[in-house]
Amino acid sequence: MEFWTMWEISRAATKRLAVQRSRALSVRGQVSLHTRLTWQL
Repeated sequence: MEFWTMWEISRAATKRLAVQRSRALSVRGQVSLHTRLTWQL
């Protein structure tokens, strides 16, 4: 039982890290795109 809970915790942590990374990448992409458009204007 403990092994299963540890596995679930690690899997949830990995999923959370992946979500944070993708969110940070999308935010960074939006920011760079916004600055590029601002500089063009």
